[in-house]
Amino acid sequence: MTQEFRQTVTALWQLAELGAPRFSPDGSTSLNFDDVDLLLSVSPNEQELLVTTDVGPLSGSLAADADRLQKILGLSFAFLATHDVLVTLEGDRLIVSGSYPFHAQDIGQLSDLLSDVVSATQTLLGQMDHFPMPLSTASRDNDDAETMMIFQP
Repeated sequence: MTQEFRQTVTALWQLAELGAPRFSPDGSTSLNFDDVDLLLSVSPNEQELLVTTDVGPLSGSLAADADRLQKILGLSFAFLATHDVLVTLEGDRLIVSGSYPFHAQDIGQLSDLLSDVVSATQTLLGQMDHFPMPLSTASRDNDDAETMMIFQP
């Protein structure tokens, strides 16, 4: 974890009045924003903060439905006009991510990025609503309410 990452996350937590952030052993932290679990981590080049969420798995029936899959992945291009996000398919999982450059030093820009990732995730979940999948992956993996954080603007 870099000093820029720690300072940026701390500033975000202060803005949201969340107290002090908790970092995992790998240096990342998580944030629950509008029922979407976000993972905040340092990019491999250590110049950006990455915001990532796992939308969920594409079920076998969805993967076989070429029209619906094309619509979901086509949304990734539509988001480019209004959202600062990237939608990717990693294996059978749909991922939404965005990056915030530390040199920007604009916590408002980071807040906008968080909103973009959450909005894109919720839109994609709406397209996949006929298929059972968890909305939040962190709550599945971690039942300890003490470590969960809720971001409320």
